[in-house]
Amino acid sequence: MGGSPLTVPCTLAKNGIGIDLDILVDTGANGFAFIDATLANQLCESLSLQLTALPRTIQAKGYDGRKGQVASHCLTLNLILEGRRQYNIPFIVLQLGVHEAILGRKWLEYFHVNLDIAKRRLIWPPENTPTPSFMRLIRIDRKDLVCKKTPETIRKDIVQRDQAFTLEDKRQRDGKRTSSTRQD
Repeated sequence: MGGSPLTVPCTLAKNGIGIDLDILVDTGANGFAFIDATLANQLCESLSLQLTALPRTIQAKGYDGRKGQVASHCLTLNLILEGRRQYNIPFIVLQLGVHEAILGRKWLEYFHVNLDIAKRRLIWPPENTPTPSFMRLIRIDRKDLVCKKTPETIRKDIVQRDQAFTLEDKRQRDGKRTSSTRQD
């Protein structure tokens, strides 16, 4: 057993911003599309997106048929795959482990995509040709989605400055002179 999984390069995008990654195409995943919870949360935070609550929860099952996680949210993204643009694809949010995103059997069925396992590629139906786009997509590096913590000294300085500005604004509203405008 074993071997390398069938992954294809793609771009996940929203609002003109996208990230490139390899997406797993999995005929054993009995669903449409899935995204790892960590990536979904980073996309939401970085791109000001929001998860959508599912109308009802979905009980996920593992490859071995055992009950797994319960999915309660999805993230709607645009998928660019081999030059084809698919808009508003609902990705179910789960802890995926190794892969950041998965296209399942129902996605393959919906778009009539077959697999060429020997050549490790997707076979698209003739009517599903690459989609031209006249909008430039801003691509951000995957590592730039990770929120960087502001050092404590800088955070304290920001708080002190905000407090000083608030105090100065209050003084000006109350008609009091500030130390920099005082005439001695």
